Amino acid sequence: MGRKKNYKPESFESKASGERYIRLYESMLTSDAYKDLSHSARTVYTILKLQYKGDYTGNTVKCRYKDFQEYGMNTSTIKRALVDLENHGFIKIKYGTKMTRDTGLRKQMNEYTFVSDWKYWKPDENI
Repeated sequence: MGRKKNYKPESFESKASGERYIRLYESMLTSDAYKDLSHSARTVYTILKLQYKGDYTGNTVKCRYKDFQEYGMNTSTIKRALVDLENHGFIKIKYGTKMTRDTGLRKQMNEYTFVSDWKYWKPDENI
């Protein structure tokens, strides 16, 4: 069994050397699907990756709208970004875009699953 490699961030990447990091691979960042995402959707994806706990939850991540709002996003922008991510094949929404007129945002944690359908997304087929 191999040893776990310790990644040490460059000085411009982090404040501390022992922080968690988020993996975003070049193939994803240069894909047609990622390039076609709105800036808000890219931010929401990054926030979802921040909330991701790996082996503890599988490909599922739980995230509240409040977590997105801490980055200055309003609820309609968050909803559009989540739908954009789902349409481009980055996530599946288990539940998370529901709001009611009376109570506003749901109290229940929103749940999303990371998927790899973005690999097959084509701009001309999905317009």
